[in-house]
Amino acid sequence: VGLMYRQGYHQQYLNNDGWQQEMYVDNEFDRLPLTRACNQQKQPVKIQLPVPSGILHACVWQMDIGRVPLFLLDTNIPENPPELRTVTASLYGGDRTVRILQELLLGIGGYNALLEIGFDPAVCHMNEGHASFVGLARIAHLCGTSKLDTKTAFEIMERTSVFTTHTPVAAGNETFPIDLLRPHLEKLRDTLKIEPDQVLSWGQSAYGGQQHELSMTVLGMKMSQSINAVSRIHGQVARKMWAHLWPEKPENEVPIQHITNGIHVASWLSPDMTMLFDRYLGPDWHDDPSNEHVLAAIQEIPDEELWRARELARARLMRRAREHAEKQCLARNASKSELSQARSILEQKTLTIGFARRFASYKRAALILRDRRRLEALI
Repeated sequence: VGLMYRQGYHQQYLNNDGWQQEMYVDNEFDRLPLTRACNQQKQPVKIQLPVPSGILHACVWQMDIGRVPLFLLDTNIPENPPELRTVTASLYGGDRTVRILQELLLGIGGYNALLEIGFDPAVCHMNEGHASFVGLARIAHLCGTSKLDTKTAFEIMERTSVFTTHTPVAAGNETFPIDLLRPHLEKLRDTLKIEPDQVLSWGQSAYGGQQHELSMTVLGMKMSQSINAVSRIHGQVARKMWAHLWPEKPENEVPIQHITNGIHVASWLSPDMTMLFDRYLGPDWHDDPSNEHVLAAIQEIPDEELWRARELARARLMRRAREHAEKQCLARNASKSELSQARSILEQKTLTIGFARRFASYKRAALILRDRRRLEALI
């Protein structure tokens, strides 16, 4: 479950002075594999969410790309006033108020959309704190359908919730000022049957942190019996970082496990590396790429052939970068000399470290400077 961003993430380009600029382009929905999600009566699903300015409406799109359907909520519909239609306009866009609306819509609206479609989720997984409000919707649903009290519903919800934390820096663990969030929680009081102060207590640590803020990460962790980091070393860092939430436990017993992030091998490898693997590992290696026999066979690939495949992939990347640079120069009517330079940017034998898209602090670019000997060895 996610949000259907009308513009997605902005496109980047450089102006005549070399400064990065952003351009927002609307997605063409009719060119995407989208259909309107329907309920069991074959009627398009729409959900409503009380907000301080009125009612936030959203339709639900269904995207089928693999074996798992993706449901995306969209507020750009006639039922909403202009200021609410833009809630799902762009990724990482808008101010803090828009961000709160996005996360309330994702968590509470997303869960209610699943119920409307006909699902009855047994377990919910929160990928970082953005969807932590889903726990509130689940409590309200359990109280309404099973006539449970809030405490009992919380215990059931907690035991069937999973939370994944990704980053140990502040920028990746979102917080909202209580003064900004409270009006939204008060507006939802009748819908959720949960007092705002109760929600705020779930999103704060009694042993650390800012008491004038609600942490979406803390809220998600307190609402989940199963919590995981995304690598072994990240698990160690996360247990140390969040130990104050479990003050009665020693650090090594803080209930944060780890599940190492994986990749989709077929789309991760370059064509050159894929052909090399086919030649030395056999055509069936795709079926079980982590098999120990496959991994052992990789060691038998000659170094020079492995490096040649790497060089071919790098040459293709350089060509792609040059084409993009030339296209951007043409778009701003650059001179012939600039066009000529664009066609020859980057050097095949020069180590070039670049950053794609957002140069955000939680991506931790400065880590490469932390171990000078290691850096010198790499260079």
